[in-house]
Amino acid sequence: MISKKPTPILIPMKDVCALTSLSRTMVNRLRSQGRFPQMVELGERRVAFVRSEVLAWIEERIAGRTCKCAGREDRRSQGLINCQQRITAANKNISRTNRT
Repeated sequence: MISKKPTPILIPMKDVCALTSLSRTMVNRLRSQGRFPQMVELGERRVAFVRSEVLAWIEERIAGRTCKCAGREDRRSQGLINCQQRITAANKNISRTNRT
């Protein structure tokens, strides 16, 4: 049986900035420091990022944060749920813009 790998989805810098809430300058700075997923060159003046890599980077940031309310894991888990909801909403917005 042949297994199919999911096709990587490329997203433009504008969508990366929307997903991460980072400026273009900050994304480029982190990328040059090796602290952000690398871009994919599409042409002389066009770049994109692999969507799954950006989402994984976001998940790492969420998972790596420290809980300021020690002993209150319920609040932290609620925060993770809220962040995941925001990511899901942002992904839906990207899907809508890609259709038009």
